[in-house]
Amino acid sequence: MHYLLYGLDSWERDEEVIPLYHPLGFVSCVIPHPDQAVKLRLHYWPEKDRRLKNPNWPVHTHNYRLSSLVLSGTICDKQYSAFKEGGGDSCLYAVEYSGEDSLIRDTGERCSFKLISEASRAAGQQYCVERGTFHESVVMANTSAATFVCLTQKGTEPPLVAGEPTGQAYPYERERYSRNHFWRCMKKNISDFNRVTWPD
Repeated sequence: MHYLLYGLDSWERDEEVIPLYHPLGFVSCVIPHPDQAVKLRLHYWPEKDRRLKNPNWPVHTHNYRLSSLVLSGTICDKQYSAFKEGGGDSCLYAVEYSGEDSLIRDTGERCSFKLISEASRAAGQQYCVERGTFHESVVMANTSAATFVCLTQKGTEPPLVAGEPTGQAYPYERERYSRNHFWRCMKKNISDFNRVTWPD
């Protein structure tokens, strides 16, 4: 948390620290860190103007362990078990990256899912998603939220998205989000977080 507090002003001035729309509709901004094995991000769900990919398939995995500290708002973290035996109604799509952009490609693998945990986390609370675990993060419409995310234990397998079987590939071009608005909102969120978490 101290790394975040002391770095805010310099990241706001750094033209290479760019907030981008994520395919799942929120805004993601990669934060510099000297340890290449650790990736830090700020995630922000605007109250309005979320830009979900089309098709919108929210259940996915990561090829790293995700630890998230909620700075503002409420996040509902849903985690699932996937069952490939006997097929299923969902198809797995592998994520491919090209610079800032990405593409999901139908692998032909079918599976079914079972919800194994569902928990809402408010400001000051943390949650983790282990590498390869299917999950989705839900922020209610017409509300905002922000998280400070640490990514570790990166693997070589591609992330996966659960969707409808179409046999197709879907590209996603990550658009830039307003830098001024992003940093203004993040500074307010972090200031409010500190006031509540560590009151005078």
